[in-house]
Amino acid sequence: MLTCRDVTRAIASGALDEMGWAGRLGVRLHLSWCRHCRRYRARIDALGRTARRVFRAGDARDRLDRLERSIVDTMSAGSDRTDG
Repeated sequence: MLTCRDVTRAIASGALDEMGWAGRLGVRLHLSWCRHCRRYRARIDALGRTARRVFRAGDARDRLDRLERSIVDTMSAGSDRTDG
């Protein structure tokens, strides 16, 4: 059985695509019962979407400021939500 540490490392490093089917199944099983890891995955996904959106728009000099504001806003909004 995978631990929370194993799952969060795999999510953060992007190693899910490189795992075999058994590893991906283990992660999916873990995520099915662990709300903390599901929340972590949702936040990592939200951060990735935010970063892609910010770097697609605007000029280079204010991208970092906008990214920082977007991350703070995203994380603040995520902390108000509950697991569904």
